[in-house]
Amino acid sequence: MATDVQKGVKASVEYVCNLLTSLGAPPVTPETLRQAKFNAPAAAGKLWPVLHSLVLLQLTGFPQGDISDRLSELWANLDLEGQHEKIAAFVEYYLRLWGCSSQATPHAESFEKTQSRDLLIALGWLIAHTDVFSRGLQIRTARLRKSLPPDVPLPLPSYPGDTTDCPRSKNAARHAYAQVSAHVARVKEAGTGLEGGAKADALVNEALTLYGRLRSELGSLASFDACQAKRKQELIHTQLEIRAKTVEAAAAAGVNCPPAPPLYGLYELQLLRKRSVLEAHEKALSVDEAIHTAAAESARHEALFWQWMESVVDEREAGGADHHSKPTPRDEEFSRLPIEADLAALTSELDLRIEDSKRVHKQGGVLECGSDSGEEGGEEARRIEEIEEWLRERGWESYDALLERVLEDAEVSGAHDVSGASLPDDVRALLEGCTSHAADTCNRGSPVPPEARAAWPAHILIPPVTKDGRNVRGKAGTGDPGPTAPLETDRLMKLALSSARELARTRADNKRALGRMLAHLEEVEDVLVSGLVHQP
Repeated sequence: MATDVQKGVKASVEYVCNLLTSLGAPPVTPETLRQAKFNAPAAAGKLWPVLHSLVLLQLTGFPQGDISDRLSELWANLDLEGQHEKIAAFVEYYLRLWGCSSQATPHAESFEKTQSRDLLIALGWLIAHTDVFSRGLQIRTARLRKSLPPDVPLPLPSYPGDTTDCPRSKNAARHAYAQVSAHVARVKEAGTGLEGGAKADALVNEALTLYGRLRSELGSLASFDACQAKRKQELIHTQLEIRAKTVEAAAAAGVNCPPAPPLYGLYELQLLRKRSVLEAHEKALSVDEAIHTAAAESARHEALFWQWMESVVDEREAGGADHHSKPTPRDEEFSRLPIEADLAALTSELDLRIEDSKRVHKQGGVLECGSDSGEEGGEEARRIEEIEEWLRERGWESYDALLERVLEDAEVSGAHDVSGASLPDDVRALLEGCTSHAADTCNRGSPVPPEARAAWPAHILIPPVTKDGRNVRGKAGTGDPGPTAPLETDRLMKLALSSARELARTRADNKRALGRMLAHLEEVEDVLVSGLVHQP
């Protein structure tokens, strides 16, 4: 029994190795994984390429095609350039970023000193995180389905029970549907030139005509169903007669009666009638069976593989290796990475600073500047350069595109009368922020999208603008209001509000027109229903 279990585990480890290779990872042997279980130093260098490739595959979404050679070539180039430590840091970073615990993450202070058992445990965690078993099963299923002709559906069985699913019936149904669609289109076009009661009368007459045709087709369909039921009964009766005659002939000849053949349905008779259809059906059944077998095999190997990985963890604990008990320098380095909780804390702090900036802007506050004019000019130039560099890194759009987005936001907000008083607060804040920056930079050509305003660092702030349009950038304590904002700011604000108001009006007109159209269609429907009810 133990030998059978060991053989099953060995087959499962080999299955995982083949699975990794099929997804694009470099080839790895079951012997390498077995050596890593017992912490053999020689296995570490063979597991790093697999971990590195799996991380790259996860980052790229597991692209289709044979990319194993390209990843091997990439690894060879990195190996030649002596990038071992960087590769180890790269793998460790993404393992930590994706949520791998410190117990399962290899500590890569040195590429050569990493324990192979730690790499094997990290590989197991990465296999579970990237869902390798499901991806491999999907690839295998897709390859099996490609071996079928395009007109053979899956899964089979259950297959259709009568001849209504044969190609001739499908073609007739498509032809009938095309005729009905063309007739409906002609009816709609014929009623476009009529108005009022004349149009309603024409539609009622057409509906009555269609109703008459429908009753005729329903009668034909009922006759067809009755005929089909009769034919099925005759078919079963004929097969029973053949079976009885076979039994009588065997009894008359004094031989044993052969087993009675089954009663075939219409679809089975169609398969028996044409050999090519029967062969396609048999192939579809074999492919469907192979897909189910592959799914069961994958589930069995997955369960055995995780049992084996549990033995790997037990082996590490039994060996007394407590190398994770004390924090390493790399642990401290990764503890400072802005991931998850740290990232949330930084985000909330940034939101608070943005709210403070908006509050200062609404109150018309003054940002403190240096007392010396030369220092103030240098600080202003550095601030503008920092903003422009920050925007270039993020590839923001032009100021005209920004205005279009603000107008779309105003239209989506649903306000029909988009005036200065009814403009939504968030849209008005975005628009005021844009025009404030335009006043500050005097058309320097460094537009600031609303997303950029909301995500600026605390040391990059838009200077507020007073109600009279002056930029608050004077010297601290001097009362100097600073240079006057250009008139282009007011013109842009008026242009944006006017365009937003026009868009909202157009949207309201379209809504009213659609309402009238729906009301008219309801009236026509009432007329048609009343005509059908009173039809004898």
